[in-house]
Amino acid sequence: MQVLISVITAVFNDEKFIKKSVESILHQSFSEFEYIIVDDGSTDKTLEILKEIEKTDKRVIILTQKNLGAAAARNLGIYSAKGKYIAIQDSDDLSSPERLKIQLEHLLKSDNNLISFTGYEIIDSNDTIISKNNKVYKNINNNILKGSFCACHPTMMVLKESIIKANGYNPFYKKTEDYDLIYKLIENNGFAEKINLCLYSYRLRDNSEGTMNNGAYPKRVYENHLNRIKNKPENFKEVINDFKKDKNVILKRTASAIFYSEDYSQYLKVYLKNFYKLPVNNFLYFFIYSILPPGLKKLIKSIRFV
Repeated sequence: MQVLISVITAVFNDEKFIKKSVESILHQSFSEFEYIIVDDGSTDKTLEILKEIEKTDKRVIILTQKNLGAAAARNLGIYSAKGKYIAIQDSDDLSSPERLKIQLEHLLKSDNNLISFTGYEIIDSNDTIISKNNKVYKNINNNILKGSFCACHPTMMVLKESIIKANGYNPFYKKTEDYDLIYKLIENNGFAEKINLCLYSYRLRDNSEGTMNNGAYPKRVYENHLNRIKNKPENFKEVINDFKKDKNVILKRTASAIFYSEDYSQYLKVYLKNFYKLPVNNFLYFFIYSILPPGLKKLIKSIRFV
C-alpha cells in the first residue's frame, strides 16, 4: 500500500476517549494512510486498548516510550513515519470522515510550503458541541506572528520534510510545543491556510493541557520566536507555570471559545448568566466588544489583525 499520509497521535492515560478517537481516523473516506500512535508511558488501560485495535487494522502502528511528554512522543511518531504528509490527531479528539481527503487535496493544489488547518468544533466530555470555529482570515501567518493563534494545531496537515527541517517539536516546552513548531514552520517559509469547514472536533475537559496553562509557556514560545528571527540565543531557562486548580476553568474556556467563534449573542447569554464567575480581565472586554455595532467591530479587527 502506498502511504501518502501518516497520522500521528501521542497518548497518555486516555482510556476513556482513545478508542473513539482512533476509530474516527480509521473510518476516513481516504484510506491510503498509516496511523502511528505513540503511547507515552500510560499506566491505565490505554495501551491494552490500542493493542487490540492494532490487531484489527494493519494501518495502525503502536509505538511505546517511557513518559517523556507529548512533544517527544509526536517526534518519535514523525521520525518513524513513511508518509509524505503528516496529519496530527489528539488522543481525545475526533476527525470527520472527510478530513484527510479534503486536506490532502488542499495540499496537493498548493506548493510544499503550505500548512493546512481546518475549522473545528469544540466539544465537551459527552460530545456535546460547545461552539464552532471555521473563521478564515486573510492572512493567518500575520495573525500568528502577532501572537494570535487562530489555527487549531491538531487539525494540522503538513509536509513531513517541513517538520524535519524545523527540528520537530521541542520537548522543553511541555505544554505549548505545538505553538513553537508552528512558529518554526512559518519561519522556514511555511504559509498557513485554514479550510473553511469544521472537519475536527476538539475536546475541552478540565484536566486537558490547555486548561492547565497560565500563559507562561506561550509567552516563552513567542519570546523565543522573536529571538530566532533576530538571531539571538533562545531562552531555555525553567518556565514557571504557577497553575492553580480552578473550578470554573471549563466555564472560562467555554466562554472564550464561544467569543472567538464570533457567536456574540451566545457569548452575551453565557456572560450575563455567569459574570460573577468570570474575571474582569478579558471577559469584560469580550462583553463590551460583543455589544458593539458591526462597523466598530470591523474597525477594531482591521487595527488588530490583517
